[in-house]
Amino acid sequence: MTEKAFKILIPLAHETRNLGINSYGINLQSLHILGIQQINKEINQAVNLEKDIFIFYAIPPDLLNTAFELSSIGFNFIECRIQPYLNLADILSVKRILEQAEARIKAERIRISDKVMDKADIGILEYIARTSFICDRYHADPRCSKLVADERMVYWLHDILEDTTNSVVYTLFKDTEICGFIATKGNHLILTALKNGCTGQGLGKIFWAQLLNEWHINNRLIATTSISIQNIPALNLYCRLGFLMRQTEFVYHFWSKAHENITRC
Repeated sequence: MTEKAFKILIPLAHETRNLGINSYGINLQSLHILGIQQINKEINQAVNLEKDIFIFYAIPPDLLNTAFELSSIGFNFIECRIQPYLNLADILSVKRILEQAEARIKAERIRISDKVMDKADIGILEYIARTSFICDRYHADPRCSKLVADERMVYWLHDILEDTTNSVVYTLFKDTEICGFIATKGNHLILTALKNGCTGQGLGKIFWAQLLNEWHINNRLIATTSISIQNIPALNLYCRLGFLMRQTEFVYHFWSKAHENITRC
């Protein structure tokens, strides 16, 4: 049995690298046609062949009946995530934030930059990526070690930095201090973080407002992101910026083994 023989399981090369074990997604159409017995068969075949596997599945609300079936064969619910959406033709909330913070922005030299970074700056962003996340689905999964979840964020950041076709990493500055980053792909904010020492100061809404205002000036039409509903600070931030919420989905993980003791990805 090889990966090519699977009809429902889809190999995820990036997660295989990130987690250090063979990782898969699920073909929703094939699952709908072939059913729970076929995926259970494929999981057993994969485990017999590879011993240790991981499977990721994101389910829209109208397919939740599938989730109940998958739970019966070892899938665990991890999070519900939602997509904040902003029409950039209407950024009154963004403008208001920038107007209210105008004096502070000048005094503390709060700004974003999409300039090419040197190795030292990238090292700081790696540290922020490694130490700032607690609400993503891997940190929320009790079967995944914190170390693996932390390093996965660094891998993800590097993937975005290496994708020069449609991705941009904005570095967030307060004077000369790097406070965080906003990584984007097209109009989607895909990975964002503030350094732990920079949270709770009202900087997040200023940085995000600066980016959205820049996109508005450059005639972009929309901005989107995806966050866990467990991430209350992020939900509050996007609401303050004027985002509307839409498109929920439910995330499930399957591990053939627990990985609390993995020492590295």
